[in-house]
Amino acid sequence: MGHTVETMSKTVETMGKKINRDQAVIQKLTHEIAQLKRLKFAKRSEQMNPEQASLLDDLIDTDIAAIETELQAL
Repeated sequence: MGHTVETMSKTVETMGKKINRDQAVIQKLTHEIAQLKRLKFAKRSEQMNPEQASLLDDLIDTDIAAIETELQAL
């Protein structure tokens, strides 16, 4: 194989940068999920009609599901 140490070193560096980017994205998305869950539970203590509360729950659940799908893709 024609892999030089330099080529392999660049590959490892590129992979390291991707891992760092992925970790940053994972942290951001995990934080978003936590915020959405806090919002969902905080809203329950507020006066909101059941229909509004249900719609908000659905939106939050959809957001959380989308974020979890994105996390699994990483």
